Amino acid sequence: MFCTELLEHVADWKAAWGNLTKLVAQGGELFITSPFVFPRHEEPHDYFRGTPAAFGHFAAAHGFEIVFQKPAGDFNEVLGTVAGYALKCFDYEPASSGLVARLRQRIQRWGLMVIAKLCRAGGFRPALGHTRAFYLSNILLLRKV
Repeated sequence: MFCTELLEHVADWKAAWGNLTKLVAQGGELFITSPFVFPRHEEPHDYFRGTPAAFGHFAAAHGFEIVFQKPAGDFNEVLGTVAGYALKCFDYEPASSGLVARLRQRIQRWGLMVIAKLCRAGGFRPALGHTRAFYLSNILLLRKV
């Protein structure tokens, strides 16, 4: 069974995991993907960003063992995604009035474009440590025991 990019839109995880338990047969497998660092979307129904510990807790509490669990994406992809979404904000906001406000907006946009380009080129990997905590998505394969 597949559950991809859905759980962040479920307000009651306990009930959702209870339903997944009913849908997966004993010995059956459940493949889950769910965002971790990703801008809010599909509002007003965007509730949670599960951590590996949260998935482990709910899996164990509902009779699943983790066969495979991996974070997808790295620090560059997280920063690039956030910068890309921030750049989209400029498309929706009217240009500020006044010379200083317009100049500030252009500098912000330029800075975000530079960050996005550096991320695409992998420019932050060697410079930053402890970046494993930043990733885009959770990927799990569970088996019902």
